[in-house]
Amino acid sequence: MMAFEDDELTTAIGSLGTIQVPSVLHARIQLHQEHLTELASALLAGGQSRESVRQAIEIVMDSFKLELTATIATLLEKKDAQ
Repeated sequence: MMAFEDDELTTAIGSLGTIQVPSVLHARIQLHQEHLTELASALLAGGQSRESVRQAIEIVMDSFKLELTATIATLLEKKDAQ
C-alpha cells in the first residue's frame, strides 16, 4: 500500500492549531491520526490522486476539529459544574 507522506498528514493535523486539548483526549487524537494515515494510504492505493487525498484529509480534519471543540467544551462544563 502506498504511504501518504508524513509531512502532508502533519500539516493537516497541525490545523488543530492552538486548541488546548485535555490529556484525557490525547490517546483519542493519536488514534484518529493513525486512522487518517490508513485512510490516506487506502485512497492512494485505490487510485485517488494525491490532491484528492489531501482534500479528503482536510475535510475530515475540519469535521474532527468541530467535534473535538464540542467535546472539550462539554468536558470543561462538567468540570466547572463539579
